[in-house]
Amino acid sequence: MVLERSALVLGADAPAIATLRPLGPGSGPWAIDPAEAHGLNSSLLQQAYDELRSQPHLRRHCFIVVKDGAIVHESYDSTFTGGVNNSHWGNSMTKTLASLLMGWATEHGTLDIDAPIDTLANSGPPLNLKPYPVTARQAMSQAIAGADGPGQLWAYDRYGYSWINSLIPLLMNASGGRLPSDIWKREFHDPLGLSSNFSWDSANSDFAFGSQGTCRDYARIGQLMLNEGQWSVGGRPKSIVPRTYVKQMSEPQTRYAPYPYYSSTCYGLLTWLNTNHNHSKYPGLCRSPGISVLGHLIPEGPPMPKTSMWPEGIPHNSYYAGGALGQITMVLPDYDAVVVSMGYSEADYQNMDHTAACVARSICRVFGAC
Repeated sequence: MVLERSALVLGADAPAIATLRPLGPGSGPWAIDPAEAHGLNSSLLQQAYDELRSQPHLRRHCFIVVKDGAIVHESYDSTFTGGVNNSHWGNSMTKTLASLLMGWATEHGTLDIDAPIDTLANSGPPLNLKPYPVTARQAMSQAIAGADGPGQLWAYDRYGYSWINSLIPLLMNASGGRLPSDIWKREFHDPLGLSSNFSWDSANSDFAFGSQGTCRDYARIGQLMLNEGQWSVGGRPKSIVPRTYVKQMSEPQTRYAPYPYYSSTCYGLLTWLNTNHNHSKYPGLCRSPGISVLGHLIPEGPPMPKTSMWPEGIPHNSYYAGGALGQITMVLPDYDAVVVSMGYSEADYQNMDHTAACVARSICRVFGAC
């Protein structure tokens, strides 16, 4: 069952509607409101979806916009059999789910993401395969590709084999031996009301990819990030992930002394950031995920091409979970909004830069940013 409002709510009623669900749907169904009830234009939202679908090689299966905790636009391509209830691979959006698990452990476990990894893993083989100490923060920021220290070189651990999967025993150690799959089910899946179609069967062995769910499921995860880790549980706000941690997910995290520049200005903690970040505050270059050649990762991605840049009007603190073939869950805190777009985009077989930029451009006019 989906809670829907059949009447168009305008004018003085709009602010009241916007404050009804500040944290989203809880474990219940999404509320679906007319866009105008939240100060948006339904025609512009439809135009945004049409613009996305018109992009060459940008095959979109779904497009969802959430505003003030309610769905205000939802479209599905006719070829996406099952529509709202169809499960879709999230690919590397799973990395952001792993970051949320790590954030949970900083508040509900004993994890210190700034402690050297070897001091956190007190059993089994050493996890730090680099010739220098590494922390969980540095591993999640993916700034440990260099030989001389964190921050020297950024690279994308696409498959998790280089350092991301080393976070799994850290999480287990910090949570008293609990399996990641158990933590996800009890602390995230159930409270967020994720559907029975959502799964992350590889959570105990792979933090890099493997999750799948409906587009609405990923919208709930985006809403959790928009809520700065808070969720409505039993009608009351509950902290699932610390606010300070979620804030850091939306800011560049790749500069470490003695290096003066961020090794990538558009990466947080297993999250992708607005490519037009404040470069006076965060000096450095935005890096792309790089490419694989015969299964071998080329360590340093080139500076992100200008064609993949976001519109200047989109706020700097906007960020997203991204996956191969164009899976996007975008969080726009300044607009109290979440945008989900998933599909199969050949242009983004390796990366998701192109799709993310297209999504940002398509919604720019919706929010009056351009």
